[in-house]
Amino acid sequence: MTLWSLHEFLEEVQLAERTLRHWHSLGVVPPAVKQGDVYGYTVLHLARVRAAYGLQRQGVRRLADIARVLDATGETELMQLAGLAAAPPDPSAALSPAPAVLSAADAAPPDAPVSFPAATEPPMVRELVEIVLAPGVTLRIERPIGDEARVLVRSITALRGMQVSLPW
Repeated sequence: MTLWSLHEFLEEVQLAERTLRHWHSLGVVPPAVKQGDVYGYTVLHLARVRAAYGLQRQGVRRLADIARVLDATGETELMQLAGLAAAPPDPSAALSPAPAVLSAADAAPPDAPVSFPAATEPPMVRELVEIVLAPGVTLRIERPIGDEARVLVRSITALRGMQVSLPW
């Protein structure tokens, strides 16, 4: 596991230290992890910040809501939301003469739109599932669903404080 120092991480995610502490307190970003005698930030920390930026661009304003959505999102989906490649980037790249810590192939800029992989063709058998979000508000889902729809369902239900298992 590779770690960014606090200052490397703040520079990469373009956050003020005070803002990062606030996001820690609300659960948007977990505290730094310890590796040996050193505390630092991992690619999952980076993914949560990037995904939080994406949710803010989509109109989710309350940080507590963003934290709930991120908590309900699986690691793979979180990496997709953040625009990060499957392999974690190497923070030692910041020491090279390259212009950025991450290459363009590894990460999208914080203001990049959230993108989802192309959906695969679902099987022909379909089933309708309804999730009651509140009295008079029902989310109707035609199964099976793709990755983008799965993220949306988890996000919507997380905003209502619900956890939904989506094995389908």
